[in-house]
Amino acid sequence: MSPGWIIAASVAGLGAGPLQRWLVFTGAVPAGQARQDRCPVCGHTVTAGRRVPRSAMWLTGRCPRCRSRIGLRPLMPELATAAVLTVLATRAGSVPELAALAVLAAGAIALAFIDAAVRRLPDMLTLPLAAGVTGLLAVAASTSHPWGGLLRAVLAGAALAGFYIALLLAAPAGIGPGDAKFALSLGTMLGWYGWAELFTATLCAFLGAGAYALMLLLRHRLSRNDTFAFGPFTAAGAFLAILAASSAAGTHLT
Repeated sequence: MSPGWIIAASVAGLGAGPLQRWLVFTGAVPAGQARQDRCPVCGHTVTAGRRVPRSAMWLTGRCPRCRSRIGLRPLMPELATAAVLTVLATRAGSVPELAALAVLAAGAIALAFIDAAVRRLPDMLTLPLAAGVTGLLAVAASTSHPWGGLLRAVLAGAALAGFYIALLLAAPAGIGPGDAKFALSLGTMLGWYGWAELFTATLCAFLGAGAYALMLLLRHRLSRNDTFAFGPFTAAGAFLAILAASSAAGTHLT
């Protein structure tokens, strides 16, 4: 991608912050509980149904009434998404592909925050994310990319989701159903670049999670029966694999 598109991707990452904050605030609830819409301290309603409210709260992370911190700290999702998109934009070969990367980065980072907070990856985000990434890659395939790349991407998404489902059945305490649904979007994007990227991302995710678990065990902050959020590691592994790809799919924009 040209420097102009890379800058545009960075700006888009910064602009995604308010939406990500809303998604994390409303979605970071235990399984089976209704989406959060009130300040847990004073009870003030801070959301407006399913619409993203126009409130400074989504920038400050504080309740507009009692000023208690109820959201992500300022610039946390913005800087993370902008940084990821800046480097991933160098791998995009077309505008639709860049859009798919942008949607994946924004959604995956929001999911990582939710998973870290409540140890779950909600359907309200995992399934639409998979549909959005697949749809944008279909647009990319219809413009300047081979259709074979889209087929490989869809198969890779299904394969990675199937792998996590198998792990879920074998060891329910280690992998959750949300991880398998999250794998649909990550695997599809990785498959767009190649099977090697899919393998690399999966290996990085498990190595990173293993190293983190070992550190917590050594510091006596985790027992063998405890669980921790796996979503951030799968997202990080995917981003690293895409960045390390030998070449972007398709023809580069200038």
